[in-house]
Amino acid sequence: MRLKRGRKIGPVGSLLLLPFLLISGVLSFPYAVLTAFSRKRNKQKLQARMEAQGRVIEWSEFLNALNESRGTAIIERYSFKAPVYLWWTPENLYHVCPYPTVDWMTLHDESYGPFAEWCRIRYTSRDAGGAVLVRDPSPAEAYSLHSRFESCSGLERWIEVVPPEAVHKTG
Repeated sequence: MRLKRGRKIGPVGSLLLLPFLLISGVLSFPYAVLTAFSRKRNKQKLQARMEAQGRVIEWSEFLNALNESRGTAIIERYSFKAPVYLWWTPENLYHVCPYPTVDWMTLHDESYGPFAEWCRIRYTSRDAGGAVLVRDPSPAEAYSLHSRFESCSGLERWIEVVPPEAVHKTG
């Protein structure tokens, strides 16, 4: 086993390191539970805020719009794990977007910061955006939608976006 500085730890060092690894593993469980609880609470607060603004669409209405190829689904994703927010706009985002659209991984590059800002201001801003938040689906419905988007079998339009604060800044 090697450390980042290139120093060898050896078998004795590995044995001394083992208790620290076990303690870290045990402590990570409560952290994960608290993080999941916090994310769920934040998502509920956002949904309540959007409901107060009249910016929530029911799951069934959203699916109807997708099936009729109306509007664009916007998947706002901070990371692979969470949180993920599903928005819908009646506009065809690909026709009105002044920036190139790319995949989610590429969007983390600083050069796509203007696209992320544009998308936030125009659609997903919590205060003045034009998109509506899709009410949380059941896990089975969410998986079905994910499979549908990944297969690109329909005519529905969708895009994944990274919030501006999640774009990597260099320098």
